[in-house]
Amino acid sequence: MPLPWTAKDSLVVGLDIITLIKMRTMKGISSENKPFKTYSTNKIYITFKGARLKPKGGVRSRTGLSMMYPQKKGYREYKHLSRRRTRGGGGQTAEVDLILSGALMSSLTVLKSTLTQIVVGIGPASSHYGYYVHQERPFIGLTKKEESIIIDAIAENMKSNLK
Repeated sequence: MPLPWTAKDSLVVGLDIITLIKMRTMKGISSENKPFKTYSTNKIYITFKGARLKPKGGVRSRTGLSMMYPQKKGYREYKHLSRRRTRGGGGQTAEVDLILSGALMSSLTVLKSTLTQIVVGIGPASSHYGYYVHQERPFIGLTKKEESIIIDAIAENMKSNLK
């Protein structure tokens, strides 16, 4: 008789969880099923060296080493002008979708999958700032609806494995 569940099944569910997180995040919704907190409009300087994406727009600083986004524009304007958006809105996402360079969402991974456990989190490339982002705008985890989707998928998979 086949096993109703395997570690490989856990890995597949972990990957499904990541997909659900990414889809929800692109809609600007947190794991608490609420819209993300808006981006800051406080004055900010973004240095050219070390920025995830080269700052566009803004005002070049006196030193020439950074771009200044004035009060009432701040990080919100930096993100809007610096990120990659498609023309016509087809690929556009919510204003606050946690994507600037794509590194954070690309680093979501299954950290552990065993017969009895699935752990999804941020890989080493983005963990130094990703968990801070999660504290400010919770995105890791599932909404109640997403939990239901995963539970239904697990039940279907188990039924299929028992046939």
